[in-house]
Amino acid sequence: MKIRSKLFITYTVVALIPIIALSSLLYYKIKSSILSYTIEELKLAAELKVDAIESYFNNFKTDIIIAQSYLNIQMNMPKLIFFQNDAKNPVYQDALKKLDSQYIPYYKEKGLIAFILLDIEKKIVYTADKRHREVETGRNITSVYPVKDLNSLNNNDVWLSDVFMHDNRIELLIFNHLYNNLDGKLLGYVVFGINMENINSLLRNKTGLGSTGETVVGIKDGDEALFISPDFGGKTAKLKKSKLKLVKSSLVVPS
Repeated sequence: MKIRSKLFITYTVVALIPIIALSSLLYYKIKSSILSYTIEELKLAAELKVDAIESYFNNFKTDIIIAQSYLNIQMNMPKLIFFQNDAKNPVYQDALKKLDSQYIPYYKEKGLIAFILLDIEKKIVYTADKRHREVETGRNITSVYPVKDLNSLNNNDVWLSDVFMHDNRIELLIFNHLYNNLDGKLLGYVVFGINMENINSLLRNKTGLGSTGETVVGIKDGDEALFISPDFGGKTAKLKKSKLKLVKSSLVVPS
């Protein structure tokens, strides 16, 4: 090989090394910038959804706190408890009629799937849903809804149950104490039934997530997250049915 050719090859290689190095550096910087931008967009989208979900539940929390002082409940719930073994008694029927006049329209207007009053033993004394009234009245709420850890209810004024399946839908119950306005003693509990489909409709909004993005809701379980969102189909369906390990970045990876 001629010296000229050797020199040409040498100079070419020497010239290409910084170009390749610079190109690689630019590539990784651009990739890092795009990734950072995407993560920031996802964080913003997540914050907006979190705000929407918190606002949704805070509205119900406010409503159930206000329900503590409703005169209709204060006046008529004790009558239902006293005559619960004599449902045909005129006093019982009159109390039931007065509660129905307010709370059947109320729970429908609020978008609730249940409005329930419990005695101190957590037995159902009133439900605004007439379809279930005959079957549910007099039963402990845990025998009607698969709720657990009701002992925690004693330590909180407003308490949210775990999410569960009931009537072929994902539901959640919100509890609050009811105190007698006259003597301050515990009268029982008021319960709101929430259809989690309303939350899932918020999750299905893909604004800021792109055509393949989606949002899921999970429950922290130790160092894992158990996804409770319903499957929207696609390749991520298997992930949503499994537990995923949490990492410090707050992202999740299959365990």
